[in-house]
Amino acid sequence: MGAELTIILPTRNRPRLCETQVRFLQRACIRHRVIVADSSDGVNDDLRAACTGMIAYHRFAPSVSLESKMATAAQSVATPYVAMITDDDIAFPHAIEACTEFLQQNPGYVAAQGYVLDCSIGESCIDIHGVRWSVPGVVEATPLKRLARLMQRYQPNFWAVFRSGAYHRALARSRAAKGAIFKELAFASTLAMLGHTARLPLVHTLRGDEESHTPPAEAHPFLWFLKDTRSFFSCYVGYRQLLLDLHGEWDVDDLADALPLRDDAALSHAIDFIHASYWGREVDTGRINHIADILADDASRLDHAIASFSIQSPRDRTIREGDRAAPPSTTGRQCIWRASVLNAQPRSEIAIDDAEVARVSAALEDYGRQ
Repeated sequence: MGAELTIILPTRNRPRLCETQVRFLQRACIRHRVIVADSSDGVNDDLRAACTGMIAYHRFAPSVSLESKMATAAQSVATPYVAMITDDDIAFPHAIEACTEFLQQNPGYVAAQGYVLDCSIGESCIDIHGVRWSVPGVVEATPLKRLARLMQRYQPNFWAVFRSGAYHRALARSRAAKGAIFKELAFASTLAMLGHTARLPLVHTLRGDEESHTPPAEAHPFLWFLKDTRSFFSCYVGYRQLLLDLHGEWDVDDLADALPLRDDAALSHAIDFIHASYWGREVDTGRINHIADILADDASRLDHAIASFSIQSPRDRTIREGDRAAPPSTTGRQCIWRASVLNAQPRSEIAIDDAEVARVSAALEDYGRQ
């Protein structure tokens, strides 16, 4: 048994996908304890039966929130590192191992993650078609500077490998925040303020097309703002206070170059502008004008208009020059790497070499195998 890492796999109402992920980990001979934290509406006997050996099944009430479920599961974690993976994506054991080893060798880092790629998983092929999360880690010298760097190119790091102490502190603040996006931000911001985070040049996760359990208007800051400005700003103020409290735990004399920290008003102002660097990128003035017209005319159309912003157009699945399509595996499923992934820009930040493509493709031979 791997004594250094525990993997937590939360799941809800996706028994088939979760069972596929469990069997994928088993075929990879995962050497770490895995906790399947299931809060589905009903117990799936096949999933529960699949959780054997290193993989333990834990049942939670359907009403339990994700962060509460994670906190309860984390109470049984005695290892120095913890990893989070999803039920509907494909997480690669070789990347989890590499991230754990990186944290062991770099004590100033609190979290490590590889690339997260977009894919479509079908019966006949796995189509890897985009790079979702790839920005470099955060390594600035002070908590506020790391927070600023995180927000300037914000990408979440919830599904990564963490030092257990930092994970518990980040999860506690996530539970205290209100609203899905602020719970996510509380987790990511706490980690950044606690220490350095790393992005390794490995494929950590393939993110599938499954619809999220969280409605877009709760998970996306701009859509939430369009729907209900009052609750958005109210929840932001509560989230900001969590960061102020966290910042107050440090000796400000050690952070004299990180803005006038003794003045709460100045610190709040700094945190507001740090987050404005994120909010500003999400603003679409055309959509603001559209919602303004709706509210001035017929507010009952608001929810329908906001929902329409989240509808994705069908993807063109034609194989084009530059795409790399492997022959079908023994499972009959073909793996397609799109040129948009293989040649993703900037090359100085996204480097998926042939060895990594081969490693991931070989691992996918076992994904979905019965």
